[in-house]
Amino acid sequence: MLTNDVLNLSNDVIIEKKASDSLYAYTLGSYHTFEDAKKMKNYLATRGYEQAEIIPYYKGSTVVKDDIISLKHEYPELDKYFKDPIN
Repeated sequence: MLTNDVLNLSNDVIIEKKASDSLYAYTLGSYHTFEDAKKMKNYLATRGYEQAEIIPYYKGSTVVKDDIISLKHEYPELDKYFKDPIN
């Protein structure tokens, strides 16, 4: 499990580990804009976490592309996420 200072970058940290997998998944932060999330992803990459991803959530569930049509009017930042070439 990760024990360094990267976990101190946010007050919203979730650490998950599936019983069938030896890897941990870390969710770091809650961002209101795609640009803010992208800045954190880029910062993490400079710290050696090149596998960092931006994963959008809506009401506690991961947003998939099919959800964008119904949600993008209320949450236009979701549309930016799916149009960005790095995702």
